[in-house]
Amino acid sequence: AAEVLARGGQVLLLVPEIALTAQLVDRLRQVFGERVIAYHSKLTDRKRTELYLRLRDSAGGELVIGARSAIFLPLRRLELVVVDEEHDPSYKQTDPAPRYQARDCTVLMTRLLGCRTLLGSATPSLESYLNAATGKYGSVVLAERYGPSRMPQILVSDTIRAVKRGERHAHFNKLLLDRMGDPRRRRSGDAFPEPAGFRTLCRV
Repeated sequence: AAEVLARGGQVLLLVPEIALTAQLVDRLRQVFGERVIAYHSKLTDRKRTELYLRLRDSAGGELVIGARSAIFLPLRRLELVVVDEEHDPSYKQTDPAPRYQARDCTVLMTRLLGCRTLLGSATPSLESYLNAATGKYGSVVLAERYGPSRMPQILVSDTIRAVKRGERHAHFNKLLLDRMGDPRRRRSGDAFPEPAGFRTLCRV
């Protein structure tokens, strides 16, 4: 992205949730300054119109962050589109019309414009995984986490056996309660119960 911006090109970063936009804008502005532009549905009509006209008349050099509707912006010098969390169902608009899948539209649009698309995900969609496995897409695997952060400890708890031993309390067994400890310690974790056929995330 830095190389594209340095030569006057434009970069579009798509995110699945509007809530993520503000966090990314703050971080990216520390690196790229005022060239970072946020575009999403929470902006007023007047502000969105101003941004639209600014990008339409721009000579390039912007990094635009937005949700799925940002693919319709008039980026005349677009060279790179990054789709963050490409597996997220939020990229698919079903109502109201027009109905579209922003990730797939991005792939087609960049092919027509002759620029590049980067689809990012720790859990890629089946379509993207198949396209990468068959060679239609290039694939890069990050085997290590960026920076000094470490992977969290993962603990698999058998609640069925805990019930037989009389150690289950509500949704949690004794092992999980012991590991979670006193909530006043400001320790947190995620529990993934496994009901029939799907997963539910519980913040603990």
